[in-house]
Amino acid sequence: MAGVTAQAVRDELAGLVEQHPRAADDDAAVLAALGIDMARIRAAVEANFGPGALDRPIAAQPVQAIGQVRPRRRIVEEPER
Repeated sequence: MAGVTAQAVRDELAGLVEQHPRAADDDAAVLAALGIDMARIRAAVEANFGPGALDRPIAAQPVQAIGQVRPRRRIVEEPER
């Protein structure tokens, strides 16, 4: 069973950019070339998250790498010796 390869996707996108050279400058046009209607997506997102939900930047949250261990805090003081 053959699947989609990264190279096949690159080739298809390169062909779309050649067919729609101005699309590279416009996100909505690029998505439209791929059959994605940005206006419908925006309407659905705003219906669920409120007007302007895609316009507001959100602060990036720090991500802990998998396997990274946070240092432990001491909860109980050890008695002096």
